Amino acid sequence: MANVAASLAAGQAAGLDMDRKWTFNLGYFIVAFALLLLFQAWLGSRDVAQLTYSQAVQDAKEGKIVNVTITETLIEGQFKSPINGRDCFVAQRVDPAAAEIFESLGVDVAGGSDSNWLTTLASWVAPTLIFFGIWLLISRSMAQAQGLGGLVNIGKSKAKSPVPSSWRMA
Repeated sequence: MANVAASLAAGQAAGLDMDRKWTFNLGYFIVAFALLLLFQAWLGSRDVAQLTYSQAVQDAKEGKIVNVTITETLIEGQFKSPINGRDCFVAQRVDPAAAEIFESLGVDVAGGSDSNWLTTLASWVAPTLIFFGIWLLISRSMAQAQGLGGLVNIGKSKAKSPVPSSWRMA
């Protein structure tokens, strides 16, 4: 406990040095987190085959698929035996009626997605930033209208003393 208090006091005495250490450690954390995400994306993509809708249907007709999970946007499944070293596959889901029309004409059908992670993230972050900006503008204008000044004037009293300065003790 004494060592923690001594190191805290030494850090406070150093002042700016502690802020640099904090920034340096935060940078390491961000880089490590990004590398972890990249590694997980690589690890997940190396075992999963990306198939078109037509390929997934063809493999199912040939009996190469054990099971599938169909979601709103994806068809995920597992092969009976690994194909090109991959046990699982993913295909974009396509409207069955449209897929039948194109497959009957011999056209390879693939699915797609209209959104990506950047648009999804922007749709959540942008409104929050807009509301924060509006709140900031309103709070600043209210503070200036009340004569509060800004952040620099915290602790500065503008009160007038009712006692004349000649009555004060030196």
